[in-house]
Amino acid sequence: MSALRDAQVLACTDWTTLTFEEEESDLARMLDRVEAMEGGPAACCIPLKWVEWWAERRVRKDVALATVLNFPAGNHSIEAIAEEAQRAGGAEEWDVVFPHEAFRSGDEGPARELMPLIREWAGSRAVKVILETGAPWEPRKLQRAAERCLEAGADFLKTSTGKVAVGATPEAVDALLEVLPGSGKGIKISGGVRTLDAAHAYLDQVERALGADYIAPPTCRLGTSNLLIR
Repeated sequence: MSALRDAQVLACTDWTTLTFEEEESDLARMLDRVEAMEGGPAACCIPLKWVEWWAERRVRKDVALATVLNFPAGNHSIEAIAEEAQRAGGAEEWDVVFPHEAFRSGDEGPARELMPLIREWAGSRAVKVILETGAPWEPRKLQRAAERCLEAGADFLKTSTGKVAVGATPEAVDALLEVLPGSGKGIKISGGVRTLDAAHAYLDQVERALGADYIAPPTCRLGTSNLLIR
């Protein structure tokens, strides 16, 4: 089972670099490694400024190119996010931070405005909405936010930006898994997934909730910056 889980971890990984201090040599090393791999990762998630560079140089098209919008705080203006969306056209997947601060304070307006626009701008691209589950959410409000994302056309519910003190937790993953049955949509677990043991445990958790068939790139992702650097 361990070997199978290792293979699933690789297949479902979104290999990520989002320090925003990356230089071209850093991206070149990452791209070279991805091009030489057999199998996964599912995607590489990189800063917006490097999307065009990566898109022009990559050979493998079975590894999706992903980038982030409204990142990391989730409080950019609609105009700023629209400009980011234009620059993100070369990426097949968008990881978009949900306007969680406003939503948690009781103002659903920013989410109600942004989420349908993201779906429209993204077209056929996969949209992964980052709910920043480590923020001080009321449990039911977090699930309501997740439901709003699915209603607006999100393809994945994602736990964390990895830029706050608390990333993914089993409790947060359970909360998101509870709203996914019957939706046909996926989950992305990110923020502190640093070891294979942690990755295995999260995949076990997803499998218990939604079944073994769910452990596949169209419906399950693991965001990590270091599991593949070994």
